[in-house]
Amino acid sequence: MTGSFRPVSENDLTECVRLYCSVFNEEPWNDAWTEQTAQTRLHEILEAPGYRGYAATRNSDVIGFAMGNLEQWHSGKRFFLKEMLVDTALQQSGIGTDLLDYLITELRRENVEQVYLLTMRDSPAYDFYKKNGFTLTEQTTMLTQKL
Repeated sequence: MTGSFRPVSENDLTECVRLYCSVFNEEPWNDAWTEQTAQTRLHEILEAPGYRGYAATRNSDVIGFAMGNLEQWHSGKRFFLKEMLVDTALQQSGIGTDLLDYLITELRRENVEQVYLLTMRDSPAYDFYKKNGFTLTEQTTMLTQKL
């Protein structure tokens, strides 16, 4: 990858929001994020306890980011990777793998034991995470209830 990594701060939020809407409003997600809802989502993650977030940049532009929060667990610290994305035009170029490697290196420095995330099984993201060492946890499942 030609670029670098750095922490994501409040100053990056506008750029991250635009990228978030661009990526998640397209295939395969087809979400309906607005700049306002994306701003709220990313700001909530950034302001939550244990926040960690890193941007992949090229020529000072954010081209991808990963963010989430540290959580205490009975056996030590875990990291909930809440959002990770790379500009659609730059996917399949190794940026995502490099960003994930950078995130994991930083988390290991803090003695984090585990990273976990949620994603759709029938998506390229699922295959990406499996290729990068994540495994399906058979003993847990996600349950939801519409309100």
